[in-house]
Amino acid sequence: MICGSQMQNDSRALNRRRVSSRGFTLIEMVIVVAISLLLAGIAVPRAVEAVRQFRLRSAVSSLTGAIQSTRYQAIFHGCQYQIAFSSAAYNYQISTQAAAAGGQVCTAAFAPVGNPIPLAGSGVTLNAPVTLLFSPSGTVVATVGNAATIQLTATGVAALENIQVSNYGKITVTP
Repeated sequence: MICGSQMQNDSRALNRRRVSSRGFTLIEMVIVVAISLLLAGIAVPRAVEAVRQFRLRSAVSSLTGAIQSTRYQAIFHGCQYQIAFSSAAYNYQISTQAAAAGGQVCTAAFAPVGNPIPLAGSGVTLNAPVTLLFSPSGTVVATVGNAATIQLTATGVAALENIQVSNYGKITVTP
């Protein structure tokens, strides 16, 4: 037989379990959802802007890497190279006067090296077509466009990136 005080203790323990396991109230849930929406409303635009800025920086890196690589190829092979950036197709094509067999003889006409290569960074635009000519001595001349004013812009980003290439191949990027 169960005594009265033990029944009372069991009854209290049962009531405590019911109170503690009843869950969240509607007001608590509404407050949690409101705070979550507020934080998401602040974080999402900043994350989208960061992704756009990352794409712009990726495009700048792709463009400057292509310029440096082409300049080094001209110096290494001892023949003129050129790189043509297309603003319409958002790609670049490298051409050379080096002989196809890899010899040390330079041809008179430029021949493309491979297929056009797309620039990195979706949603990024190049302001105008630019063609740079690299000589074996390392100097750079803009034959189409102006090498000092290559500009990249990204949709939704207020800033643009200016890429300047000096006559001796130094690349300067300014926001």
